[in-house]
Amino acid sequence: MKRVTYLLSIVLLLGMTQCKKNNVAPTASTNGPHITLNVSYGNGAKTGFIPGSTSFVWTNGATEYLYVGGSAHSACLGVLSGTGNGTSSMTFGGDLTTTPSENETLYFFYLGKSQTGTAVTSLDFSKQDGTLANVTNCHVAISEGIAYTGQSDFNTTLNMAMAIAYFDLSGFVNSSNEAETVYLHGEDVYTTATIDYQHGTIAGNAKGLMKIGTASAGAYVALHPSGNTDETWLYFDSNSKEGQMKFLRGIQPAKYYAHSGEALNVTADAVLEGSLPGLFSVSATQRVRFSKGNLKYHCSLENPEWRFADNQYEHVVYNADDYGENTGRWIYNFGWGTSGYGHRTLYYQPWSNEGNASDYYAYNYGGKNLYDEDGRADWGYNKISNGGNTENIGWRTMTADEMNYLMFSRPASTVAGTNNARFARAYLFGTYYGVIVFPDNYTHPEGVASPNYINVTNGTGLDSNQYSAEDWLKMEASGCVFLTKTLGTYDGQYWSSKYFHSTTSRCLSFDSGNISVTYNEKYYPKNNRLAVRLVRNR
Repeated sequence: MKRVTYLLSIVLLLGMTQCKKNNVAPTASTNGPHITLNVSYGNGAKTGFIPGSTSFVWTNGATEYLYVGGSAHSACLGVLSGTGNGTSSMTFGGDLTTTPSENETLYFFYLGKSQTGTAVTSLDFSKQDGTLANVTNCHVAISEGIAYTGQSDFNTTLNMAMAIAYFDLSGFVNSSNEAETVYLHGEDVYTTATIDYQHGTIAGNAKGLMKIGTASAGAYVALHPSGNTDETWLYFDSNSKEGQMKFLRGIQPAKYYAHSGEALNVTADAVLEGSLPGLFSVSATQRVRFSKGNLKYHCSLENPEWRFADNQYEHVVYNADDYGENTGRWIYNFGWGTSGYGHRTLYYQPWSNEGNASDYYAYNYGGKNLYDEDGRADWGYNKISNGGNTENIGWRTMTADEMNYLMFSRPASTVAGTNNARFARAYLFGTYYGVIVFPDNYTHPEGVASPNYINVTNGTGLDSNQYSAEDWLKMEASGCVFLTKTLGTYDGQYWSSKYFHSTTSRCLSFDSGNISVTYNEKYYPKNNRLAVRLVRNR
């Protein structure tokens, strides 16, 4: 009998703090050969995984599983099982369901302690709690061997395919010093991955929001490698705090990210004034926070002011005669690009309400967007009194593509038993019609308005979900955004920052019949006055 021995070395953190499991080993099949696999992990090579520890062991008495793939087969060839013995090596055994081909490369996958012996094709890393016991559920390791006729005995050393980071998140507390739930995201943060049994790889296939527990001085997080060697930014967010950290060479497999064994401190800054707590995906890699309300402008020569509405449902519209530089009015609807900054177009003042659509070009050219050139055509460039009160601080108008992704394409949260919880029409406290947009990974507050009956169908009326003031306060605190209908009209329309035709721009539009991100030559030329809701990148 030929034996293949592999001397590849790696350290794998296995939960020495984890309780024993009583998993039932998979039923063996007689379709393929019986495999015995002697598996080792490096011992003491990296003492920092558990500060002060010098060894890494299989939990004594816990049932563990390995999954077998082969280069000539796309599906899992079988599952091996073994019982931990408190050492850094143990033996797995089991019958394969498929006989490998001669000289076929075999791949052995360890897919973490959460697996129970049934072959899986994908993994979910999105919900972690920061503990060592939990992070072992995401400990993925791979090794390989060559199949020979009649061979049944292998030795191998597993190579960890994940990275582990150790963070100090103790700053993510609210004004009452209560620990908040912290979410991790970034361009290279994968929340799920696909197992390729044929090629011996595990590929990240979804970038999203990863729940990593509540604020603590030491949080362990398993991260899927980023696959690049360029710098990677990680973003940390809770309801009231936010922080970021740069990894100079991306997220690499088999790395332990800490500082001399101590947790990496993540500075938690207060969320920018005027921001709501929820995080919303507007593309596969970009998230935003919304402003606390629609943008409004005070028409006054003595006291001009840009400000966010104090409540999300606040929005009124006046007749054309009420617009003017010094009327003393607060206006809530604006022609496209009327930021108040001169950008070479005729009508750029917020009170502008006359002229043709061509008079509202961004930078005096029909083929430019609000964010082009120096960005001053975008309302978010302004100093907003309750939004940081600083010019060009990061507020901006969404593009139409981002609006479309937000409403119709981002992964939908499961809210109250539904499977499409990106938005829902709503009627707040018997007065305000509009659309509620649910944040990523939203959990509906307990006891709010019969949560099992939220109607999220696009074609329902604006009163299909009715909430009291008490209900809405809970939902808003959980991150929900309310896009209010313009008072005195039958619909709501919100500008995007990207032109569609030279004289038109798309907008987010809703009424009792439909929600869409569209343009219409008749209704949405640039000289129309629509609502503005700003966001800022996270």
